[in-house]
Amino acid sequence: MSRLFGEAFSLLEDRSAAIDLPMLGEEGKPRSVSLPEDLYVIGTMNLIDQSVEQLDFALRRRFLWIRSGFSRDAIIDVVYERWQQSKYCKHHGWDRIEGEIDLLAERAAMLNKDIATSRLLGEQYEIGHTYFFDIVGFLERWDDLRLRGQRPKGYLWSGAGHPKPPLLDLWEHSLRPLLHEYLAGVDAQARQKELTALRSVLLAGKR
Repeated sequence: MSRLFGEAFSLLEDRSAAIDLPMLGEEGKPRSVSLPEDLYVIGTMNLIDQSVEQLDFALRRRFLWIRSGFSRDAIIDVVYERWQQSKYCKHHGWDRIEGEIDLLAERAAMLNKDIATSRLLGEQYEIGHTYFFDIVGFLERWDDLRLRGQRPKGYLWSGAGHPKPPLLDLWEHSLRPLLHEYLAGVDAQARQKELTALRSVLLAGKR
């Protein structure tokens, strides 16, 4: 990032000034550059990204920093929108699954709480709400939902509180691989124990 911006660093904080870049413009004169007032530079990143270490303080101090953490409500809002837009899901009616999605959002919050207090992980490893949006895609691929006239008694959990295929797929294909990568440097036995504990938090039967 520093090499990319180079001398343009100062432009980010002083829009009224222009700087001369090393390259030559017309008639062999230095090329002058300035930033327009209506240009905004916005970037996002995760604290655990390895590339973060490469952002030096000269760049960091020219930006305002706003933490955007996990949002339980975002899961419900976005899943609702995707449910209504889905070819297969929308025919089942949101009221049939609303309670289970609310429970999924609650479990996601509980999962992140355990991750934040984990001796092997920590707050910076909390899972973003976007990972839980995948549940709609797994529901769409579930045969019980695709069959015409089929109305499952439970979409994510059975009546007995056991996790159903879409929820198991969410864990196995979206969440577990991510957490496994986070725990890559941990002893295999400790890693598996941690994954098993976190899995039980998300998939535990309805109370």
